Amino acid sequence: LHLSIRDNGQGMEEERLELMRNEIANARADSRSIGISNVANRLRIYYHGEASMELYSSIEKGTEVLLVIPYRTEF
Repeated sequence: LHLSIRDNGQGMEEERLELMRNEIANARADSRSIGISNVANRLRIYYHGEASMELYSSIEKGTEVLLVIPYRTEF
């Protein structure tokens, strides 16, 4: 399952985008972006590392978060 959440806002500069991507990759409890970190942690726990969260952004074009979740018919 590929789930895309997009906006057409101001976007992020590359430096901020890299910080956010690091938050996703490391998902620490002391994260500056608690919401992003929580979602990344829950995806790791629930899908045993098989799901991913990617972040894309362009100045004056907006931001996109892409969640890739394995399709399951049984839990």
